[in-house]
Amino acid sequence: MIVLNEKDFWRKVVVDTRYCVICFAWPDSRAREIPLSLRLLLHRPEFNTKAKRMGKVIRVSDEKISYYTFHDRQIRTVT
Repeated sequence: MIVLNEKDFWRKVVVDTRYCVICFAWPDSRAREIPLSLRLLLHRPEFNTKAKRMGKVIRVSDEKISYYTFHDRQIRTVT
């Protein structure tokens, strides 16, 4: 699932090990940038396989990429 309105999902969505949720913390006017940004995100070593992504909620902003997992709700930051 990919969403733009991260306020509705970040720290609120039910996390499940069968899928991941990716939130883009951008205004709607930047929606057309998502496909390229998503490809770049999915090529990062932290998320480059299905097994590495499942059970995560990922938040992408201009400054950083943050995520938490089904097993650990602590927010982690990717540099």
